[in-house]
Amino acid sequence: MKIIGFEFGFRRGDLLSAMFVNNHHRVIILSFAVVIFLILSYQSVNGRRNGAPIESCTSLKPNHGQNIQSQPKSTNPFLFNITLYPYMNDEEFVHIEIYTPDDNHRTVFRGFIVQARMANDQTVIADGQFVPMDSNQTRSFSCNNMEGNNTWTHSNNSPKQRVSAFWFPTESTMNNEIIFLATVAIDAKHYWLEMESVKIPLGVTINGGGGGEEEQGEGGEGEVEGGGGENPSNEQEESDEENSAEQQQQEPSNNVESIVSSSTFTINYNSSTTSNLILII
Repeated sequence: MKIIGFEFGFRRGDLLSAMFVNNHHRVIILSFAVVIFLILSYQSVNGRRNGAPIESCTSLKPNHGQNIQSQPKSTNPFLFNITLYPYMNDEEFVHIEIYTPDDNHRTVFRGFIVQARMANDQTVIADGQFVPMDSNQTRSFSCNNMEGNNTWTHSNNSPKQRVSAFWFPTESTMNNEIIFLATVAIDAKHYWLEMESVKIPLGVTINGGGGGEEEQGEGGEGEVEGGGGENPSNEQEESDEENSAEQQQQEPSNNVESIVSSSTFTINYNSSTTSNLILII
């Protein structure tokens, strides 16, 4: 009987130990599952932490879920600010910003993706390279196996009000028009797809500061380069037109057609776009 009792007691102890071990494992597994759930929930609310995925290269969609749709473009609170540095000293580049004009700092975004596209075919990524100005918040990478980092995105999901980068076109992209397309997200459920900039002409050569280079001709009269020797009787009319063009350069206006340089090109400000374009001469 003692032996039987001993064996029974031993088996009961083994059973209790096994139950304790199993319960302990269950607690560990349950805790691990809770941690994973919290991490996934945090990312689903605040967006992808390390930037847009490679799957977004073509569509620019953030892939936050099949049932999540882009917000109407008319409600987009964010803007582009684009500065074109024309073709001088064998180099041309564009400074680009995405920002919110909210002075109360209540409107912020956490994620974004930006690409330069060819204006005549917006499905084609323009060949060029992004260089982020704030590498602690943004990064660039290559899409579609192209050389150079042709795509710009966030590097963390912290709240942002303004991000900026330089974009350098390659030689194959010069003498073309490009646009910038962006998708901006404030969280996983609210984003704006394909935010579009104005058209940007590349390969523009600026002569004499962009307004037409004046040369001193015979009789002390000033001649605008490329003027073609106009009739002297029209000199006063030409002077008035030049003064009008200079005034337009000094007082640029958004959402109107603005002649930046009569001897180079015209930039159109379109009310349907969400960007300002500044020409540095």
